[in-house]
Amino acid sequence: MNITKKEIASLVSKKINTTNDEGLFILNSFFQILKKQLQHNDIKLSKFGVFYTKKTKSRIGRNPKTMETYKIPSVKKVFFKIGRAHVWTPVTRSSRMPSS
Repeated sequence: MNITKKEIASLVSKKINTTNDEGLFILNSFFQILKKQLQHNDIKLSKFGVFYTKKTKSRIGRNPKTMETYKIPSVKKVFFKIGRAHVWTPVTRSSRMPSS
């Protein structure tokens, strides 16, 4: 299942009792902070995971139609490493049932 940024913003706004526009502002602000901080540092969110960057190597690419070769420059990519396993354990049906 995929979830959109707009849906996340709506969930945030419901959680803190604000409008959807304010929830979207908070989410966009969070993404801007992530983007800015990742230019210099890794970002570790305890019990969630780590956002980090890696620089790819430059390489030679080829257009399969014309067989023309070209250089693909190195770029900085963002990766995410999931945090502790107990946070991500799947919810089973029995664990959702109310206890008697």
